Amino acid sequence: MIAYQRINGRAQASDESNCKDPDSELVVRAQAGDRDAFGRLVLQHKESISTVIFRITKNRGDAEDEVRETFLRAYRGLREFSWEFKVHVMARPHRSESGLNVSA
Repeated sequence: MIAYQRINGRAQASDESNCKDPDSELVVRAQAGDRDAFGRLVLQHKESISTVIFRITKNRGDAEDEVRETFLRAYRGLREFSWEFKVHVMARPHRSESGLNVSA
């Protein structure tokens, strides 16, 4: 598994793996501009994210909007992504632009 570290503000792959997240290689590639890697992340997580958001909204259209917004925010935030940030975000509620309160 590939771990990464921040070097000069950019993610760099490292052979020393202390990160057990199965998405780490795809994240590193996406941060380097590989859109296919980001697409794979979306495909791998879209169903589970959609399920959670639909359970909250109880409305298919609203859920689809929130899923798109979620992945758009993820794409825009790739350069600032860190595993510590991922844990922090997962541990706190999120209020979307539509006002929906999504708790992890």
